Amino acid sequence: MKKLLILLLTLTTALLSGSITVYAVENKEVSTQIFAPQTYLEYYQLNSPIDYCYNKDTDTHVIAESNRIVLYNDDKFTVCELSDYTVTQVKFVNDENLLFLSGGKLYVLSLKDYSIQNSGCIASCFDYKDNYVVTSIGNNFYLLTVSYDDDGIRLGETTVTYQNKSNYSAVAMISPSEWLCISEGTLFKFNANGKGNFTQIANNLKDARYACYSDGIYFVTRPNGVYSVDVDGTTSEIGSTKLLVASSQEHKLGNVVSPQGVVSYDGMLYVTDYSLNAVSQFDVKANRFTGFNITSRADGAGRVSSYTEDLQTYDNIVYALDKNTVKIFDGEKTSIKTLPLNGNYTAFSVIGDKMLVTNGNTINAVSLNDETSDTLSLINIDANLALFTSVTAVTAFGGNFYFINNTIIDSNPYAEVYRLSSENFKEAVLVKRLQGRGDDLCTDIFGKLYASIYNNSTYSVTSFYDNSDNAPNSSTTELFNISAGVNSILSIVVDFECNVYALLSNNQIVRIDENRTANYYTLTKSKNLPETAQAKDLTIIDATDKIYALYDGFILSLNAKDLDVACPAQMSVPSEYENVFSANVFTCTLNEKSRYFEVDLAKTKDDYYYYTGYSTYLGTESFVILYTDDKYTLIANDNLSCVVRTSDVNASPWQRQNTSQTMYLCYDANAYTVPVLTEYFRLYELKENQAVTVKSIANFNGVTFALVECELGEGYVPYTMLKKGVAVTDSPIIYKTLSVGRHGATVYSDVDLTNEITTIDAFETVEVYEKTDNAYKIIYNGEFCYISINDVSAKGSTVIRNLILISITIIAIIITIAFVYKRKYSSNNN
Repeated sequence: MKKLLILLLTLTTALLSGSITVYAVENKEVSTQIFAPQTYLEYYQLNSPIDYCYNKDTDTHVIAESNRIVLYNDDKFTVCELSDYTVTQVKFVNDENLLFLSGGKLYVLSLKDYSIQNSGCIASCFDYKDNYVVTSIGNNFYLLTVSYDDDGIRLGETTVTYQNKSNYSAVAMISPSEWLCISEGTLFKFNANGKGNFTQIANNLKDARYACYSDGIYFVTRPNGVYSVDVDGTTSEIGSTKLLVASSQEHKLGNVVSPQGVVSYDGMLYVTDYSLNAVSQFDVKANRFTGFNITSRADGAGRVSSYTEDLQTYDNIVYALDKNTVKIFDGEKTSIKTLPLNGNYTAFSVIGDKMLVTNGNTINAVSLNDETSDTLSLINIDANLALFTSVTAVTAFGGNFYFINNTIIDSNPYAEVYRLSSENFKEAVLVKRLQGRGDDLCTDIFGKLYASIYNNSTYSVTSFYDNSDNAPNSSTTELFNISAGVNSILSIVVDFECNVYALLSNNQIVRIDENRTANYYTLTKSKNLPETAQAKDLTIIDATDKIYALYDGFILSLNAKDLDVACPAQMSVPSEYENVFSANVFTCTLNEKSRYFEVDLAKTKDDYYYYTGYSTYLGTESFVILYTDDKYTLIANDNLSCVVRTSDVNASPWQRQNTSQTMYLCYDANAYTVPVLTEYFRLYELKENQAVTVKSIANFNGVTFALVECELGEGYVPYTMLKKGVAVTDSPIIYKTLSVGRHGATVYSDVDLTNEITTIDAFETVEVYEKTDNAYKIIYNGEFCYISINDVSAKGSTVIRNLILISITIIAIIITIAFVYKRKYSSNNN
């Protein structure tokens, strides 16, 4: 039998007494992926990089340093140590070979076995294109053809000598027959077809270092920045020179400090920075830094430094507190905000656009709602909050922040948990006092608090509710403990079904379920990341299985399936549940501020509900109970279908008034399995004028429903869809109404006026639908019937016509009198 839902709530309150039973199972591994920076490529510790190149076909990145070449492909870094060489330049020749320059000589590096071959060619700089290599040394250029044999690559040379130029640098090929090069600060275009055939392009490019050519533009690095030169008038006049990125003395991502190698690809410019230890990407058209780097630096948005101690989430956004900055990870969008405070901040939490933050000694509140400024603004808080000087953890639930302040009472350590409203940041209310030192604090999505405590050489995880302002020592449940000699607990989080995940100090996570069974997991890391890297904090996005671990310099996302992290998207449909008619309907209301998990029943497939989101119910409407057990209840009304905890449900039988009568549909309508008018609950279709038997009547959320029965079975229809007699669709004849005479009228069921069924009082109005020689067909009490012509008198359109004729006559008389009077008055005046 399938479960109704994967477990929603840890029912530890039922286990408040007795000892803790912990069952250790065999250790499992948890695979990880890098979350910040966004790829493994971005996180790498470089040491004075000099040049960079990229192979589009194999998606391989290469960074050259003085004594090594680093390759990145298929989420893996490979380092080729070159201790006997001094690398200054590197280029791809094909998918399997690199050319690199060292000590004025060209070498071939095989990417198959990393063997090195001396090409026998000398150069001070070079470039490669279409199986040709151009090199320069002194005042000579060498055009080399690339060929292949069993022994590897061969470079055949053609010498082109230019007597009038010297000290060539920053060569870049336009084609095998044309290339660009700088001599003594002047950029020339050279032609391989003849001696001395060159064209001057631009001046003022002294101390050029590296260059590349792409789509008519020559890019070159110099000590003071990165420049572009329009070679063929692509964007401006030929020779037009532009400083794209100026060098800066500030060592910060997004700047260039000592630009070296440069590569243009797909509108992006990749600049190797010797001093910044990074390869940075710039958008040429937008003329801005994109945020992409190959570097271990952490001073940019989308990265975290070793100072980062706390990770939090709110509304699907991940926040990291990095010294006095807040790094914000909103999908692929990353940003950085600076706190108007000095020092290293260690703990925080977010509610909407507000943040409570601490460095342990002080508490501050800041606003996140100013998107125009990179500096956050302080929010005024109560002066009494300055009394809390040992704050170790902050969390949030609903509109309140919670924090731990450690204190000493009678020479014993205590962790005091306080509640602070995010509306006014005034009085901090003590809600729990736990013996020991409090290290971490979190809540589940239902409001239960969980604390990590160290006391008497033991680490433990304890749960409790903030259920009374006056009972800070009310009942608690210890879920897990571990000896300090074995390990320590660094961080705790709770998933959707209230399983607790405790991060241990040996890169392990222990998962504690509702039975307090402990399952151990070891986090694996990419071999590219530091071997000594230690996870130091966990966070989870509410009502999802997105769980993250913070390390020094990076954040990893953990495989939720490996950890058995539960989320509402995994709510399973019970085998007992079917959308069928029920005569015994139960309705319910929800407790104030109950959490609900919305599901789209119409889209439910296979074993799982179609989950659309979770929230707090603030309404007052009633729901129909579709399925329930001792833990979970599936409910619905016209506005919402959702799963809630059974403990939040106030259920009662649907109060109905039994009856038995035949009624008719006034138009085509649907019957429903329950009194909820959505397509998912539609049972069968009823036709206009169809007769049904009404068995009971009841009200649901302001709508009166009838339980009806017909040949198709039983179902629920709105009572307003029913009438006592056959519904009429014909239009009345010319007389809209008739008035019964002063003696009343006899009503017959047949046109021959032979079967008397009732009478109509004198002067009552009726509608006529047909007329014969001796009878009118009328509708009375919802049924067609007949009365004698002699019993009624015309009232409707005939009366109206007579009134109109009388009115016209009166109006004509008034106009005539007015005309005569006016003429007489005019004559007397004359």
